[in-house]
Parts: sequence; structure tokens; C-alpha cells
Amino acid sequence: MKTKRPLVGLVETGDGSWSLYHEELGVHYRSQHGAFTESRHVFLEGCRLASRVGVWRVLELGFGGGINFLHTAAMARACGSSLEYHTIDWAPVDPTTLQALHQHAPPAMQPFSALAQEVTAQAEPSELIAYAEAPEGDIRLWLYPTPWQDAAIPIQFGAHAIYHDPFGPRVNPEGWGVDCFSWMRQRIADDGILATYSAAAHVRAALVAAGFALAMTTGPVGKREITLAAVDHSVLSMYTLLSTERYRQKALALF
Repeated sequence: MKTKRPLVGLVETGDGSWSLYHEELGVHYRSQHGAFTESRHVFLEGCRLASRVGVWRVLELGFGGGINFLHTAAMARACGSSLEYHTIDWAPVDPTTLQALHQHAPPAMQPFSALAQEVTAQAEPSELIAYAEAPEGDIRLWLYPTPWQDAAIPIQFGAHAIYHDPFGPRVNPEGWGVDCFSWMRQRIADDGILATYSAAAHVRAALVAAGFALAMTTGPVGKREITLAAVDHSVLSMYTLLSTERYRQKALALF
């Protein structure tokens, strides 16, 4: 059985960067207001990776067009850090589409497109982990072409950053429930940060039910705010902290 490849098209977004549109589901992979702006603001800045010295270990749900990976790899290289990037996508985009999309990326990001293309080319159900590494050895990429429940990522993985970036609850409800966030809670480092573009109350309630502390900060253009989560509130002290009790009560009512 071949990996299911989504039918997608390229679209230009409000900041001049390009993203993808899923023809079958009728959803955009990134914000129409600005694909690169959203990626940088929500995930790279939200998880504060640039302040971390040494290895960056990232866990992502939703590889999509690979824009988060390109951003993170370019920043790791610029900071002199090494990157271990683990991403889960049960229906990865085909490498030819990624190549066309990444031609629109800034020059600093384009060298890492080959790694994204390599892992998506490998992605088949019989190969539960696809892997590629930069010639310099500092950027390493793993792709799990499977639902998150089946991804072979061990408990106590110790992610410094979790990019929670699947399609929204309307088309992917399993990616936003307590079970998914509990799975992530087991795999985040004590000082790691989970970032997501969502500010929905039911998403925050599910995060709290899974054992996370919460914070918020202003969102990129088109979003009023976004959500950050961590093992403890102290990790999120640079953000506006949110009441765990408030969302715990919401969780009791919902779940």
C-alpha cells in the first residue's frame, strides 16, 4: 500500500510568502495572512529556541509544507546549534510539491529543502521512520508517516519544543483532544514549551486536562492570541499566564 498523498495547490499569502491549500479538505496549511510570519511567531519565537544553547530537540505534529522545519533549521545553523527534528504527518506532501513550494523560501532556508524532500520521498507505511541528515551533521530530520498514536517516539523523549501544528479540529478532531495532548505531555522536557496557533477554550481545557500549565501571548496578523503550554508555569513566566483552575473546570464540563 502506498502512502496517501494529499491533493494540494500552491498559494501566495499576505506577507508575500507561499503555502499550500488542501484541495480535498478545503483548508490552508498556513495562515492566509502570512505563512512565514505565522510559522516564525507561533513556533520559533513561541518556543524560544534561540535562547537555548546546544542541541535543539523538536517534536512536531503536522509537517505539511515543511515551512516550520526550514525556519528552524536555518535558525539553528545561524545560532551554531544542532537540530534534532522529529515530525509526524500521516499523509505527507509529495517531494515535487515541496520543491516547488520551497523555491519561494528565503535563500537561508533553501539548503534544507533537500532534507524535507528526502524524507517525504522515503515515506511509505512499511517504513515507519524516514530519516535525512545534512552533510555537516548538524541538522537531522525524522519523519513518521503515521498517525501520532503509532509514531515510534519514546516516552520521556524530552522535547525542548513541541510544534502543535495539525489541521484544525473541524477536519482533525483527534489532533486536539486530551489523549493527543497527554501523549505530548509524556514527551516534553521539564523546561520545554508546546506552542499552538489555537486560542480556543476547548483546546486549552484539553491541555490542562492532560497536565499542562498554560500561557498566552499576542498572535501574528489575523490572530488575536496564541497558546503556550509547559510542565510548569515557571517555564512560561515571560508570557501572560492563564488560570489552570479556570480551564480545569472547563475540562470537567467538556470531558
